[in-house]
Amino acid sequence: SWGSGIEQLAIFFIQYTLAPWFVSWEQAAARLFIPDAQLDAIQFKFNEGALLRGTLNDQATFFSKALGAGGQSPWMSQNEVREISDLPRSSDPQADQLRNPMTQQPKGSGNEPPQTA
Repeated sequence: SWGSGIEQLAIFFIQYTLAPWFVSWEQAAARLFIPDAQLDAIQFKFNEGALLRGTLNDQATFFSKALGAGGQSPWMSQNEVREISDLPRSSDPQADQLRNPMTQQPKGSGNEPPQTA
């Protein structure tokens, strides 16, 4: 159980030690670097989720399942996955739609295979 114990210690450290500091640093950076007129448009944000992501292999497995790999029903769109990964949104208009895992076409597009009983 060492592996999961160490992982839990890291999570606790981030949540209970670093997270309060992130808030203080975000507020201080906003005071120092952002003019009052732009406070509504610009913000500093530490992404503590990036520290909790896990290995690249874990992320790849999670995102492939979220997008519908293995014939499962997808629960995330391509742009939702890109947002979690701190990547820019795709300009593809279909990137915000869930895709049929069998055809990779948007769900409900009429290009889905017939359902079998």
